[in-house]
Amino acid sequence: MNKKKKNTLSQEMANNQQPNSSNKEVFEAIYKKNWFLALLIFIASFGMYANSISNDYALDDIMVYTGNKLVQSGMDGMSELWSKDFLYGYRGFQSLDLAGSRWRPLSLISFAIDVELWGNNPHWSHFMNVLLFAICCVLLFYFLSTQLFPKYKLGAFFAVLIFAALPIHTEVVANIKSRDEILCFFFLIIGLISIFKWDNIKGKLLFVVCIFLSLLAKENAVPLLAGLPLLLYYFKDQHYKKIAFETGLLLAVIGFYLFLRLQIIPMGKLEASKEILNNPFMHANAMQAFATKVYLLAYSIVIMLIPFKLSHDYSFQHFSYLDLSSTWFIISFIFLTSISVWSLLKLKNKNLYALGWGIFIILYSISTNFVIEIGTPLAERLLFLPSIALCFIIIAIYKKMDETKFQKPFQVILIVVFCIYGLLTFQRNQDWKNDDTLSLADYPKCPKSIRLANRVATAYINMSADSSLSASKKKELLNRSIAICKKALAVHPNYNDMLSNIGVAYSRMDSLDICESYWKNFERVDPGNPKLVELHHFLFVRMYNKGLMYGSIKPDSAYYWFNRALPYAKAEADANFWYDYAGANYMLGHFKEAADGFAKTLKLNPAKKEAEMGLMAASEKAGIPLK
Repeated sequence: MNKKKKNTLSQEMANNQQPNSSNKEVFEAIYKKNWFLALLIFIASFGMYANSISNDYALDDIMVYTGNKLVQSGMDGMSELWSKDFLYGYRGFQSLDLAGSRWRPLSLISFAIDVELWGNNPHWSHFMNVLLFAICCVLLFYFLSTQLFPKYKLGAFFAVLIFAALPIHTEVVANIKSRDEILCFFFLIIGLISIFKWDNIKGKLLFVVCIFLSLLAKENAVPLLAGLPLLLYYFKDQHYKKIAFETGLLLAVIGFYLFLRLQIIPMGKLEASKEILNNPFMHANAMQAFATKVYLLAYSIVIMLIPFKLSHDYSFQHFSYLDLSSTWFIISFIFLTSISVWSLLKLKNKNLYALGWGIFIILYSISTNFVIEIGTPLAERLLFLPSIALCFIIIAIYKKMDETKFQKPFQVILIVVFCIYGLLTFQRNQDWKNDDTLSLADYPKCPKSIRLANRVATAYINMSADSSLSASKKKELLNRSIAICKKALAVHPNYNDMLSNIGVAYSRMDSLDICESYWKNFERVDPGNPKLVELHHFLFVRMYNKGLMYGSIKPDSAYYWFNRALPYAKAEADANFWYDYAGANYMLGHFKEAADGFAKTLKLNPAKKEAEMGLMAASEKAGIPLK
């Protein structure tokens, strides 16, 4: 009887435990489903950047959005966006002071659609960036988990989570302008999925279309010419002739793109820029340039993995030139060379670590300044596409951990890294709120950067315009701006933006003479800059108003300021200015100049009877016969 009770009790315990076991199995089954993991990636990717949606325009958004006339035309500017240089709508000619030309119509067209749909609303544009980024992460997961690593879906899941959380991606997602990077990535991944998934005409056609669209977003897809055969070799059991054929398809697309690009827009100047901010190695000799570029390549890897002191700008003066004897060059060279040689030796065995390194070097090659000079020593946005390589490394480690039964601890480590990266990304998004917050956040990290110093000077000038501040606080902010400008101009005396800013700061302190001297230097350095129209207008209005302030009370002072305003008059001078100018001259006995001023007044406003009377009186005293 006791035995029967015991058996019954054991059976009840087993029945009680069965539902829990069943629930666990159901959960694991759902957890390992691609759609569920993809959903988690989408939520995580979108969530990390959700706080950037409330940000304003920042940095280069003025060039491609708010200040781009073609984009601001909405659908009406669409045809010209296809046929003009990337920044034609901003400056009306080639892309600033950079070598070559830039044909990237796709992102500009997306901005024009933004304008057409919701005008200049930065929040909708930020939302689109975040949405597209989240979709890109899902597509990357789909590509890795279904086409390359179907046996390691969880490995692919964790790899993409880390990729999505990398803080260096904030410049791409939180900056509206960098939608070109996102669109390039978006179409490139779809293209790769199609060539791997469908071994038929449909797959190849979709591949061709997507790669072409990727190139229309940005040229970053060009290095895939070397990356595609490597991926095909690793993951598709194909004869080398078939690999060559599919690589040939890619070559044909790139060739067609380059041909079309040269037909639509001119190549532009081929010589390097003479502005060091756009040609960072201008003052370096060949050995210094090589040593510095090697160090910057290693440094890029470091900040990708250890995101300390991230900045939107690493331009002139932040990095010093290195020599071949420099310790940092030697360390970087040994590190990079060792990994590269080891990877080459391991490629034959299809080693995943070697593949990860190869993909990184291939995709990043176009941005290292070794292949072409890109106008900047380093930019975080340029690591967006190459950082895919990190996914291969993580999956390789995950695979190794699975073989040695250390998979769970590795998953915990990856979750911790994801949380740290995600928190840093979430915080970094706040720096991208606007130009001022970004510059003030980054300047302490890169205090030697001349371009960043200029942006901080601008931030202080903008802050001084706050009407709620006291006069002493405004003066303090303007003095900070002037101090930063002077420090930077001592290093780079011909930096036109800095010359403009220091002039603005002095103008707000009512030091027009000093302001004018700096703006004359600006004009000497860059006589064709469209910003000069705005500066000349400002000087004209301020000097004219000072003349009016003195008027008939101090005609000599009025005359002085009217004459100071005269060189900036041009189209700004209306009938009122010439009438006041003539009046000041008449009061001082300059009758010939007075007659000339009254005549110009009447030319602009024939109905002004006072000018007609003044002309008669001044002409009579000057002995000039009236016509």
